[in-house]
Amino acid sequence: MSLGVQIRLWWAGLSLSVSAQLSRLQAIGRYIDGFYNPVRRHSTLDYASPAQFERLVE
Repeated sequence: MSLGVQIRLWWAGLSLSVSAQLSRLQAIGRYIDGFYNPVRRHSTLDYASPAQFERLVE
């Protein structure tokens, strides 16, 4: 099941077991920490992504 489908199911409030809900929340957290935050540009970093900024600082 894709992450997008998991998010929609979670927001729809479908009756899921606690372990299923936990696994969906963990998948969302992995997406945010693993892809979105490192790629997303930040104005405080002069509109560079955190990964780009770290490469520039090194």
